[in-house]
Amino acid sequence: MQITTATDVAIERLGTADDALPRSELVVAGQRTGWQVRGAVLEAALRCDERLLLFMTDDRPYEESLSLHLFDADGQLLDSATLGAPYSTGTFSGLAVEPPDSIRFRFIGGTDWRVRLLPRRRWRWPPLPDAPGVRHRPGLTQYFVVSGRPQPQSR
Repeated sequence: MQITTATDVAIERLGTADDALPRSELVVAGQRTGWQVRGAVLEAALRCDERLLLFMTDDRPYEESLSLHLFDADGQLLDSATLGAPYSTGTFSGLAVEPPDSIRFRFIGGTDWRVRLLPRRRWRWPPLPDAPGVRHRPGLTQYFVVSGRPQPQSR
């Protein structure tokens, strides 16, 4: 699997109420796509063969979360997951590709997190979290696995 930075990807934040989760539209090569996702800040965009993986934060200083979204070449949302917990915050950093199929980064919990891209859809049964603080979108399949061992945050 070839994983590269997608430098032609940006987002356009959509208007929302103050208490709603932020949403954005994907912009590829300067063109709005109509593809909407949760998140306000595009932290990283990676091309994974024909797929596009986005890392997006919500821009909520005291309760930040990170959303991961995987699209196919036609703009179909294949999989999404959110990493975070109530009253926790983090800063996205340390993005690194780990061939052949993984991406490492830091966010919350004082640990390295990893996303391993699966070559094809996999059944997820029972539908339990990949790791503490990770919530996949509802469904019985997944296209990536998130792993990490977050440490409790001190208050």
